[in-house]
Amino acid sequence: MRIVSLFLVLIFWASCANIVPPGGGKKDTQGPKLLKSLPQDSLLNTRVNKIELHFDEYVNVNDAAKEISITPLLKQNPSVLAYGKKVILKIPDSLLQNNTTYTLQWGAAIRDLHEGNPYSGKAFVFSTGAWFDSLQLRGRIIDAATGLPDSNTKIQVLLYDAQEADSSIVTRKKPLYRVYCNSGAYFNFQGLPDKTFRIFALKEQNENMIWDQDEEAVAFDIKSYRPSKDTLPIALTLFVEAIDSNKKNLKDTLSSSSSGLKKPRMSQTVTSETSTDKAIPPLDTSGFNYVLLVDTSQIQKRTQDITKPLALHFSKTVAHYDTTKLLITRDSNGVSIEEKCIIRWDSTMKLAWLNIDWKQNQVYTIKFYKTFVQDSTTKVNMPSTYSFRTKSSLDYASLKVQLPQNFIGKDYVLQLFKEKKLLQQVAIQQASIEFSLLEPGTYAINVYQDLDQSHSWTSGDLLKQQQPEPVYPYVEGPIRLKAAWENVCDFKTYPIELSEKQKVRLGVAKEK
Repeated sequence: MRIVSLFLVLIFWASCANIVPPGGGKKDTQGPKLLKSLPQDSLLNTRVNKIELHFDEYVNVNDAAKEISITPLLKQNPSVLAYGKKVILKIPDSLLQNNTTYTLQWGAAIRDLHEGNPYSGKAFVFSTGAWFDSLQLRGRIIDAATGLPDSNTKIQVLLYDAQEADSSIVTRKKPLYRVYCNSGAYFNFQGLPDKTFRIFALKEQNENMIWDQDEEAVAFDIKSYRPSKDTLPIALTLFVEAIDSNKKNLKDTLSSSSSGLKKPRMSQTVTSETSTDKAIPPLDTSGFNYVLLVDTSQIQKRTQDITKPLALHFSKTVAHYDTTKLLITRDSNGVSIEEKCIIRWDSTMKLAWLNIDWKQNQVYTIKFYKTFVQDSTTKVNMPSTYSFRTKSSLDYASLKVQLPQNFIGKDYVLQLFKEKKLLQQVAIQQASIEFSLLEPGTYAINVYQDLDQSHSWTSGDLLKQQQPEPVYPYVEGPIRLKAAWENVCDFKTYPIELSEKQKVRLGVAKEK
C-alpha cells in the first residue's frame, strides 16, 4: 500500500509540472495605450527638448526617421529610443525657433512588442511662444494626364516660406511643412502660422522631399497662399515632365519611329505598329527561324484584326530580303486574288510588319518562299505557308460620343483609350464624333485643350512655371463595348470654362 500511495503521489506531481498554454482566446489587435507623457501635451512658452511617453505594455520603435514627423521640419531628425514600456524622444534645443508651434506625428513607429500593433494616439503639440498656431491649408491632388484625383498616398505636399521660395526651391531645399495625401487625394495642413506660403507636391520613390527631376511627379502653384481657419480648397495638378522638354513630346517620337505619318489635325491613330497583344513564341536561335503571329488553327474562325498589320519575328538579324519571294492571296468566291503588301522593319531587323488592305471575313494565304530573307552568314529561310480568316464588322463595336457645345471649335481634342493606351484622338469640330471597328473591351475617353497647338497633350514645366494642358475626364467611368453593338454616350465632365486666374496659371494669359 505504501508503494502504491507513493506511485500515485509521483504521478500527481508530474501532471502538475506539465504547464499547458491556454487554448483559444482573441488575438490582441489593440495598440499600446499611453499612460502619461512628460512633459504634458499642449504647453505654451516651452522649449521642449525631451519627451517621455509611458505605455501600458512593452513597445518597440520602428523606422522612426520615416514614420515620426515634426513640423515645422527640423534640420536634423530627433533621436528616438524605446526602453521597456517607455519611449524617449530628444530634440536639440538649438533647432527650435521662437514663437513657433511644433506638432509631432507618431505615424506607425511605436508598436507593441508582441503583436506589432501601432500606437494611434493624437499628435504631441507644444509652442515656444505664448499662443498656438491654428490656421490651415487644404486641398486635393489631380493627376494631370487623366484629370482625375490621384489617390496615391505617397504623394507629399510641401510648404515653403513665400519670402524665400521661387520655382526651383523644391529642387534644392527641404520644406518647412509636409503632409501626405490620404486615399481620397486630399491633404490638410493644420496648426499653421499667419504667414504666406508657396505650395508644391511630389510623388517620388526616395521621399527625400527634393524634386530630382528623373521621372518624379511634381505639382506647383505660382500663387502664394495665406492659411486661415476656413480656407478654400487648393487644387494642385501633378505631372511628370517630358523626357526632353525642348522636343514636342512622346507622340512625335511615336509618329516618326513607327508609322512615319504626318500629324493630321482632325483624326489621328496614335497606336504604334510595334505593339502587339499576341505572345511571341520562343524561336530556336541555332538556325534561321521565323514565325508569323496569326491564328491558323481553324480556317472558319475569324482571327485576324483588320485594323492592324501582321507581325513577323525572326530568330536572327535579317541582312537581305526579297519581296518577290513573298506571295499574299485572298480567296474571293473561289478565285485567288493577289494582294499588295507594304513591309516595315524595326531597327533590329528582327521584326517586320506586313501592312495589308484587309477585307472583311476573307481567307488569306501568305507564302514565304525559300530565300525570302537571309542573315549575315547567307543562311536563308525555309519556305512556309499560313492560311487564316479575317474578322468581320460583327466582331467589332462602335462608339458615338456626344459633346457639349463649349468644346466645339476651341482647340479641344477628344482622346480614346483602351487599357490606359491611347488609341485615337480627334479634334472637336462638331458635336458628335464616332469611333468604329473597336475591339470589344473596356475603354476610357477624355478631352484636353491643345493650348500650344502641338496636336498632342503637353505636360508641364516647373522651372518655366508652365502648367500641363487641362484635361477633362469623362466622369461616368469606364465604357464597356460589346461586339456588334452601337454605343452612344453623352460626355459629362467638370466645368471647362477657365477663369482669368486659371489662364495665368496655365500660361495662356499674362497676369494683369
